[in-house]
Amino acid sequence: AAGTPRYFPGRRILLPAGCMGLGTILSLDEEADCAMLAVSAVDGHQEERTFSWRDVLLLNQRHGLPSTTNSTGATVLRLEDGMWADLSSPLLRAELARIALVLDRVFSQQVNAALEADDDKALDAARCTAVMAMRSCLDVTSFARAGGAARGRDRGRYAKDDVAKLAAHGEGHCRTCSSCFAPFLWCFAELLAIDPHYFTDAGARHQWLQFDTRPSMRSFACDIYRDELAFQRGEARGGHLAQPVESAYTQPADVGNGREWQLFPKDQPLELGGRHVVSAPLEPTDVAMG
Repeated sequence: AAGTPRYFPGRRILLPAGCMGLGTILSLDEEADCAMLAVSAVDGHQEERTFSWRDVLLLNQRHGLPSTTNSTGATVLRLEDGMWADLSSPLLRAELARIALVLDRVFSQQVNAALEADDDKALDAARCTAVMAMRSCLDVTSFARAGGAARGRDRGRYAKDDVAKLAAHGEGHCRTCSSCFAPFLWCFAELLAIDPHYFTDAGARHQWLQFDTRPSMRSFACDIYRDELAFQRGEARGGHLAQPVESAYTQPADVGNGREWQLFPKDQPLELGGRHVVSAPLEPTDVAMG
């Protein structure tokens, strides 16, 4: 998938400017800052609308997480609520190694079969399986109880700022659950050929992740917290870890406590602990309108 375009006619993308919907790329004019998209009108028909290309990129381009370096020069990812992930930490490196072992089976079976068949849909499904397998390696739960009807605290679980310890045996809310999983998703993003995002909604009420699979550029919401709520209600794990955005962003989402609203990312990248998440710069092969 390296070198394949990210923006091309027919790709489904998130609509900026508060539209809270999805559109399909028809054409792009980078110099004129113009993106022509097909969107669904109120009556259900498709109509063409023009958006700012810069606004489209700000919402749809993959994210980079804030980081600093420690005293040895190793990268430390800076996340929500003061959380941090020191990539030189022996515990974090052990957790990454465990994930690598789990992913070996996914690659040797599903990924390999999809590549041999040249089947993009199967390859996307394999990456979704990989993300769910990664999540299964982390022992982190939420403060929510009874599917969000109540909250509690297991004092035996870690609930502070070290991601490695939180991933080993911790619990938190939507922000900490997302920040706990994010370093692992970003570390394996290149191997999985996915573009990761860290999102909040316009009202900053909820946080979750998203990943786009290359070369198809299909997008999937990865919501650790809501997946935990669903599991507490008796549903199988995984339903919200690789949910196509066509369903994740177009219907009311249960975020616990009887609260529902339509999830959709805000137009600008969020701040984590006072540091900005950044949109990655375009690469020379990212746009292909031919």
